[in-house]
Parts: sequence; structure tokens; C-alpha cells
Amino acid sequence: MRLHIVRHGETRHNLEGRIQGDLLDDDLTEVGHAQAEALRRHYAHERERGLVAACVYTSPLLRARSTARRIAEGLDLPAPTELPGMREVSWGEHMGKLNEGETRADMERVLRSWDEGRLDARAPGGETPHDAWTRAMRDLAPVLERHADDTVILVGHGRINKIVTSGLLHGDLAHMEAYPQANAGITILEGPDPWRVVAPNRTQHLVGLRALEERVS
Repeated sequence: MRLHIVRHGETRHNLEGRIQGDLLDDDLTEVGHAQAEALRRHYAHERERGLVAACVYTSPLLRARSTARRIAEGLDLPAPTELPGMREVSWGEHMGKLNEGETRADMERVLRSWDEGRLDARAPGGETPHDAWTRAMRDLAPVLERHADDTVILVGHGRINKIVTSGLLHGDLAHMEAYPQANAGITILEGPDPWRVVAPNRTQHLVGLRALEERVS
């Protein structure tokens, strides 16, 4: 199986540095839509070169659905199937706030704890990585079993994508910071016996969007 893990395109809250989690359900910016279009073109080109994908799956949040829809168009596939478990990690009381001041200090505390292997840490009212992994795999495990011999596209979010990637590759979540993913970036895994990285955080399809990004920022 080949699993393409894709992060959604840029949103206004990404630009503002606002903590989205699974609460803020905004759509893509102009740049984000251009990134989604670049993904559509990339996958259309890959299809012409022989890529056959079975299905596109997505987080139910709007920013992911908007991105996934364009990918499905490029691959000439039906509308993406939503996986509720692939929504972004909840940051509890911090969601909707700007990542600054006391909020930033507490976010850094949580992230530092995770980086040190203390994966039971959480923001007040938020999720731990294990919480997010458990609910993601409730939806994702049947997909992986159903498509054991297929190529599948999975569109999610920065943190949940890191968690899923680390969990599949290592059987634990302690390595998630090793797998950053840019907006509209693609990480390709092949597996499952064992899972391995074919392409980490691929962004070549986004070349040429910088001028647009500078114009609208």
C-alpha cells in the first residue's frame, strides 16, 4: 500500500498564528486555494503518468475538505470520504487564541513535554497525542485494511498528520516532530510490513506560488 498524507492549504488563521485545532473551521486563503490547485495539477499529472489511486479520504474540517476536493478532481475520483477521526488535535482552552503571551508559553510547555517523551501532557481541556492517535485509528485502521494493495490519499492537518506518521512508522508517537509538513505538503508512506517513508514533506508542486503569497500577505 502507498499512503499519501497531505496537509491542507493555507488558512487565514495559519497566517495570523491563531490556534485552530478542531474548533476554528475556516476555509483556505487565496494562497491556500492556489496551493490546492497546485495539488490538483500535481495529481492530474501523476495520473497521466500512471498513478492509480483508489480513494481520497479527508478530515471533516472545511480547510481539509476544500483541499481534498481538488485532489480528487485531479485524480478523476469521486468526492472525498470524510474520516471524523482525522480532525485536528484539540488544544482545549487555547483554541481560537493567538499563539502569544501566556498562551504561547503554555503551548511551548506542552510541545516540550511531547518532545521529551511525556506524551500524557495536554493543554487545559485539550487532547494528548495518544487521545488523537486512538480516535484517528478508529477510522483509519479499516481504511488501511480495505486498501492493502492500493494507493490512497489522506488529507489532514499539521499535528494529526505528524501523529499518524509517527505511529505508523515507529509504533509510538515520540518521533512525531521528525515529520513536519508544510501547508499542501505531501508525505508518502509505503507499507505496512514495515511502513517506510518514500517521500517526506514533498513541496516541489508548490514552486512558483511565492509571488502570490507575498502579494496577499
